Amino acid sequence: MSDTQHKTEWLPIIKDMCILVCIMGALGYACNLAMKPFESVQVTDSLVSLIRKGGVQDGKDDIFLKEFAEGCKKHADFVNTPDSTGRTPLMWAVYTNFNNPELSLAKDADRAYYVQELLNAPGVNIHAKDQDGFTALHWAAWSGMPHSAAMLIKAGLDINEKEGNGYTPLMLAAMRGDDTVVKMLLQLGADATATNKDGKTAAQLADEKGKAYDKRQSQAYTLIYSDKRSASYHTTQQMLKGAAPAPATIDQVLAETEALVNAAKADAAPPAEEE
Repeated sequence: MSDTQHKTEWLPIIKDMCILVCIMGALGYACNLAMKPFESVQVTDSLVSLIRKGGVQDGKDDIFLKEFAEGCKKHADFVNTPDSTGRTPLMWAVYTNFNNPELSLAKDADRAYYVQELLNAPGVNIHAKDQDGFTALHWAAWSGMPHSAAMLIKAGLDINEKEGNGYTPLMLAAMRGDDTVVKMLLQLGADATATNKDGKTAAQLADEKGKAYDKRQSQAYTLIYSDKRSASYHTTQQMLKGAAPAPATIDQVLAETEALVNAAKADAAPPAEEE
């Protein structure tokens, strides 16, 4: 067999190998591009974990505080990258879920530093929304964190903005029975007459959810019933039905809520796991 015949036989094989190498290279490049967002999400998830669990219970870890502040200043994607639900680190910083409202207040005191650092971060998008249309203010109101909510309002978030189903921060706080958040929002002029997509006001939502919550006391849900939450519902209903608090400036509200959450933190038992 001549050299020319050998070359002719090998050419298709070499050609196929070159094509395969090109395909593999292209796939590798595509995979790297596809994974870039997940790398940022991993950074964000790490930040979320630190905010929620690591070193933030007492806010006294100076090394962590310094690293957190530096991260906020130097990495724009660090503060804006959402997780799989669209929630940003700022949203997670103002999220908690306790049956006892006083535990939420204590957590608000713990998170205040981190909320402020995130708000001060260069390039932070405070108006970001998650998949449900929640802003950080919606989450702070839902979570029962009045001081963080006031900080967000001072930073420029709309006190009456509606999420995907038409719920304002006031409606969310009302349906959760968070009287401290409801009071703060009313002091700052939140619209108590606004309605969601079902045509319900904050007062109607507080009444419905409050009655449903009180039924837990006599049913199989007693393990997740709190007298303090029930009392908070009743106070919320009273404020929304006419006994509204006097208007106040944002600085007055910030001072009032800061004192409130710090007092709750001082009185709080050892940190409980969130529900």
